[in-house]
Amino acid sequence: MLADRLPQTFRNRNLLIDGWICGALAVLAIIANAASRFGLGVVLGLVLIAIPLAFAVVYFVRWKRDLLVVTTEGISIGGVGKSAWVPWSAIDHFSIREPGARTMVMLNLSPWADQAQVHMCDGSWRWISAVQPYHGFTVLSFFALGSNTKADEVIDWLNRVLLRADV
Repeated sequence: MLADRLPQTFRNRNLLIDGWICGALAVLAIIANAASRFGLGVVLGLVLIAIPLAFAVVYFVRWKRDLLVVTTEGISIGGVGKSAWVPWSAIDHFSIREPGARTMVMLNLSPWADQAQVHMCDGSWRWISAVQPYHGFTVLSFFALGSNTKADEVIDWLNRVLLRADV
């Protein structure tokens, strides 16, 4: 269970894992290119290394910058391009897609669709990319999708903190 001490910082573990996977693919491409008797050629070899390496950099930068910081005054939603500060008085509630509505097809076509959202009192809302159920990459992940995850616990905790906030 989450401690009720503030501030709390949350990051999306999916981004970190995807960064490591892409980095490993880049290393495998380097090894395959160096060990290959056929030789992939300079251009193809560089492309096979550069693409996963570029994705790895993007994932690592997003993992570092896409965060949620919860304080006694409100929340700070980080992002690569821009960040937002939202006071508790402007927040109506937090939500996340129900576990039964998370499917592998949805995650493959729109991996952001199960990220948490903060709903404002004025009717607007914003994605919280730092809070998202773990996707994994195995068949076992399919079974975990239908159950409550740490992301669901974080949303429940945020809604409890919102109720106690002096607004």
